[in-house]
Amino acid sequence: MRLLAYAFVFCACCLLTACPVDPARRELQSGRIESGIPAAPSRMAFITSFGGTGVEEGKFQRIGGLAALNGRLYVADHQLSRIQYFDYFGKYLGSWGCGLDVNKFGVTEQSLALNSEASEHELMSAEVVRAIAERTFFRAFDVATYEGDVLVLNNFHSRADSRTAMMTPEIIRFSPDGEFKRTYDIPSLLPAFLAVNEEKHLIGVSDIINNAFQVFDVYTLESVGGSRQGLISSYQGYIEQVYSTPDPKEQVRISRLLLKTGSKEGEFDFINGLAFYSAEQENGETVDMVLAVDRNNSRIQVFTVQGEHLKTVQGRIPGGNIWFARPADIAVSDEGIVYLSDQNMEQPRVIVFSSRFNPLYSLGHPEMKSPGYIELTEDEFVFIADTKSNQVFVFGPRKEKLAAEQSAMESARSEEPVEVNPSS
Repeated sequence: MRLLAYAFVFCACCLLTACPVDPARRELQSGRIESGIPAAPSRMAFITSFGGTGVEEGKFQRIGGLAALNGRLYVADHQLSRIQYFDYFGKYLGSWGCGLDVNKFGVTEQSLALNSEASEHELMSAEVVRAIAERTFFRAFDVATYEGDVLVLNNFHSRADSRTAMMTPEIIRFSPDGEFKRTYDIPSLLPAFLAVNEEKHLIGVSDIINNAFQVFDVYTLESVGGSRQGLISSYQGYIEQVYSTPDPKEQVRISRLLLKTGSKEGEFDFINGLAFYSAEQENGETVDMVLAVDRNNSRIQVFTVQGEHLKTVQGRIPGGNIWFARPADIAVSDEGIVYLSDQNMEQPRVIVFSSRFNPLYSLGHPEMKSPGYIELTEDEFVFIADTKSNQVFVFGPRKEKLAAEQSAMESARSEEPVEVNPSS
C-alpha cells in the first residue's frame, strides 16, 4: 500500500500519503480528469463507513491493509502494530498485536545506519524487544488471507544487518483470531504490497527500494519470477550509502540513484499495488499474470508470473484526458473485473475496469479523499481504505444496504426505553 517526496525511503510509514513525483511528468497530472466514467450501477450501493484516526478500538493511526475472510474484515494498522477485525458493516469484533507506536518505539533507518553494530537491546526498549520476539510488534504494510489464515506483511528491520536481526521483512501467519503460527522470510528490502494466488500457492510482494516485484512459492519460498533481476540485496549497504551524508537533499539524490526508477516497459517509478490475474488466450491456454501499479508513471503494467512484460495500461487516454493519475492499489474479482484506486486530488475514486481494461464505472464518496487499499469478496462487497481520514468505506449489493438499514432500525428500537405504567 502511500504518496510527495522521497521521504518514503526514510519514513516507511508515509508510503500511501507521500510520493516522489518526477517534475518531467507533472504535466501528466495537470490534464483534465475524465469524468465521463459512469457512477456505480444501481445494484451497487454505498453501505457504510467506519474507523477514523485514533488509538482506541475501531480507530486507526495509519491503515496498512485490508483482508476479508468468512464474514470478517481484517484491517492492519502499521503504525500501531495492531490488526483489528470487524464484521462487513464495521462492527468491532477483536484485535491482536501489542499496539505500540512503531514510529515512537521502533528505530529509524538513520539510527540503524549510524549504529550498524548495535543490538536490538541497545536500540530499543526491553518491552519492544520482547514484543518482536513474540511477533506482536510489527509494521504491517499489507494483509491478506491464505488457507483460512491471515498473512501480515511486515517491513520493519530491527537491525541494519539482516543476518543478525531479530526481525527483517517477512510475512507473519496468524490464525483468524490472532494466534501466531509461523513466519515466511522474504528477500525484500522494503515490501509494501502483498498479493496471494491461493489456487497456485503463490505470493507476490512489491519492493519499493528495488522498484520491482517478486513472486514466491508459498511452500518452498523459492522465487518463481519477478519484474527485474539484479535486485539490491543488502539493506545495510543501501542505508549506509543513503546516510553517508548528513545533508537530506543529498540523501534523496543518492536514494534516487539507487532506486533505479524508470519509465520504459518493465521499469517502475514507485511501484505500488499488486494483483494476480488469469486470462484465457485465443489458443485456449490460461496464462497467470501479475498486475502491478506504476504510480508516478500513472500506469498499470501487466507481466507473466515469471516476469515477462506483456502490456501497459496508461492512465492517460488519447486527447489529453486522464482515466487515473495517482494509482495506489489494485484488485481483481473472480470474474476478472479490475478495481484500481486513484488518489488524484481532483477526483479521488476507485475505477472499475473490464478484463480488457475498458472503464466500466467508478466508486466514490464525498468523504473519501485518498483511496488506497482495496479488498473484494465473492458476495460483491468492496472495501476501500481512505489513507487520509483512516476510514474504511463499504460498498456492496443494494440488498445488503437495505438489510443493514433494517438491522440498524431494529437495533435502535430495541434500545429505546420501555414505558412502564404504574398500577392504579
